[in-house]
Amino acid sequence: MNELARNLCQWLVKEDAEVDFRIKTGTEMYRKGFGHIELRYADGSMVEDASLTFKQISHEYLFGCNAFMYNQFPTEEQNRKYEEVFANLFNEAVVPFYWSDLELEDGSPRFASGSTPVYRRPPTDEVVAFCKRNGITPKGHPLCWHLFVPEWAPKKKSDMMKRLDRRIREIAERYGDDIPIWDTVNEAQSRHPVRRGFRNPAFPDNHVEEAFRIAERYLPFATLLYNDDNKWWQYNGDYTPVYLLVKTLQDRGCRVGGLGLQYHMFERLLEQANLFMNPRQLFKCLDQYGKLNIPVNFSEVSIISRRDLGDGDEFQRLVTEKLYRLWFSHPATNSIVWWNLVDGTAAYAPLGSEEGENSLRAGLVNFDFTPKPAYRILEQLINLSGLPSPGRKHVPRLLRRLRNHHQNQSRNLHQNHLSQQRQRQYDLHHTLTRTEPPEFEIPAAGCRAHGVLPGVLGRGAPTQPSTINHQPSTINHYPPTSSSTYSERGLGGFL
Repeated sequence: MNELARNLCQWLVKEDAEVDFRIKTGTEMYRKGFGHIELRYADGSMVEDASLTFKQISHEYLFGCNAFMYNQFPTEEQNRKYEEVFANLFNEAVVPFYWSDLELEDGSPRFASGSTPVYRRPPTDEVVAFCKRNGITPKGHPLCWHLFVPEWAPKKKSDMMKRLDRRIREIAERYGDDIPIWDTVNEAQSRHPVRRGFRNPAFPDNHVEEAFRIAERYLPFATLLYNDDNKWWQYNGDYTPVYLLVKTLQDRGCRVGGLGLQYHMFERLLEQANLFMNPRQLFKCLDQYGKLNIPVNFSEVSIISRRDLGDGDEFQRLVTEKLYRLWFSHPATNSIVWWNLVDGTAAYAPLGSEEGENSLRAGLVNFDFTPKPAYRILEQLINLSGLPSPGRKHVPRLLRRLRNHHQNQSRNLHQNHLSQQRQRQYDLHHTLTRTEPPEFEIPAAGCRAHGVLPGVLGRGAPTQPSTINHQPSTINHYPPTSSSTYSERGLGGFL
């Protein structure tokens, strides 16, 4: 990296024992849990000896990316490669609902496949289907924004809010059961009401509150977020503007389910790298937003690898690792969303070029889909097992206490998987006949899920108890003779 790159990241790489301590202990305290697994014979006696292998399959913590380029490339090969590299890394996808691009004509939203093509705006049905195929959580973005408002939209405030009500109702009727998370209002503090023109549509002064009220009616079970871009890193304690905005919504009874913080490394923001890329400043902000008692997500992350940084790819890798470790360690966060996966696909620039916003080179893979170092480091952080050492664990008498990152895993007893998807804590009980060897396979097993872990940040109501039944097997299952639990929720490689 050259001098410019070193100057930009100097605060991130500076030795700081307090910051290092917070990252390490935060990961230990908020992303790990204890577990206890027992296997007994049907008569209740312990199995003498066995081996267990754990394999991570998913996370409760959401690692996402926008899916705006789904089926947007010229060739089928490119589109399939995009799907492959996306699904390999992410368990959350941002689905585009920009009003002017979704509804080119009043009353004709581009939901279905075969709709009029719009670059970086695939039909929303297709993106939701992609998410379902790959076990990815979709997030709708955005329901209300003062930008991307259609030219045909009403010019009177009362008419505008009625039309927004209809828009959100139509979206909810189609996707209310499929999309659980919504950026309800986007970038309200960047709106300038005194200005005229397309950047000042006919929204009332309380349009943020009104938009939440509308969304609450039509999406009663969804998580509704406020997403902000306006220098949220400028910390002013209880008078921090983003904090005050969300606190006001809460005080007025709005169901704000989370706060999104954008992190685009645009040139005008890099001028404040002493704040924007300062771990102490980031921790102060997260501590402040944590007082809202709602989850915080980094909603739009663009970490650059510009040519003028010397080794821009190394700069991007270094900054990505530092920031993801910091954000993940803080109890206030529950999601990190990278913005553009592929270089050459940014907004307002020709596909495959390095013009305009593409010059930032803020993708995780090159235009030919070869992974950049930042992609590789996220693979390690997200996909690696969090056990102290990988592979099979030898368990004398099958009684061993485990300390591990909270994460959904499959338990492999040789080849067969006992999978639990998105459970916070469960008891694993299995009984064996005396004729089975010390090393064995379990083709199926029963699990009981208990909602005993609190919600994100240790706040909120516990999850409801549930029972998961797998396909029956020839091995009998009996009630437990002693408690046997394993807690999970997080990320493997952040050790």
